Amino acid sequence: MEFDFEAGGDAGGLLKVNYSEKLVTLVKDARALGEHGFPPDKSITAIVDRAKKFYKEGVALKQIANFYNSMGS
Repeated sequence: MEFDFEAGGDAGGLLKVNYSEKLVTLVKDARALGEHGFPPDKSITAIVDRAKKFYKEGVALKQIANFYNSMGS
């Protein structure tokens, strides 16, 4: 994940949270394969489970950043 602080006029700056779209793709593809009857290997399942944790944290950080950015208005 990356944090980016940009100057944003009178507000002093905006906080942005970025994470790789590959993370989202991995979680979605693993879910789709499982739904079509192709359960992934245990090692892949472990990786996907870890990716889900990072994805959830990224979403939470984005919500926090949006709240922070809207505090001035």
